Amino acid sequence: MTSWPAATLLAASVVGVAALVAVATDGGTFALLSAQASTDPVTITAGSADLSLSDIALPTTALWPGDTEFGVLTARNTGDVPLDLSIATARGTAPASGTAVADLRVAIGTSASAAACRSGAMHTTWTGTLDSNTATTAGISVRPGAAVVLCVGLTMPSSAPASQQGLGTDFTATITGTQASS
Repeated sequence: MTSWPAATLLAASVVGVAALVAVATDGGTFALLSAQASTDPVTITAGSADLSLSDIALPTTALWPGDTEFGVLTARNTGDVPLDLSIATARGTAPASGTAVADLRVAIGTSASAAACRSGAMHTTWTGTLDSNTATTAGISVRPGAAVVLCVGLTMPSSAPASQQGLGTDFTATITGTQASS
């Protein structure tokens, strides 16, 4: 058994060590500060891809073997994203027995102006026939709010058969604008 002074000394030592450990690990007073704020509501809007085309102005003069006629139309990007243009053509509804389609070629590209196009000055970016009905890229991009003069050239090759004489046809050019990749 331990004597009273030794027990008191032991108890005081235990309390002292406990107090020392508590002060050493406490490090003082802790406070958890917190703040919070919110933004004003914002609206996110998806862009739009819109393309408008003018009517195509093709000459009404007859084509002959080796001849090319040029028509003009304007493509305007009325959306708010840049557009890459694709083109497909298709024969119309003219009766097959009286239709000139055997060798007609179509070329579409850009031109500085309608007058330049009519004189044959165009940067050809797409070529096909009246049956090029799968859309393919035309290599033409149009920025939002901008317009581009498109030139359409129709050619009857010099090797066209005599059976094409006096025949006519109609066709549709489908021009599609797809959002340009960034």
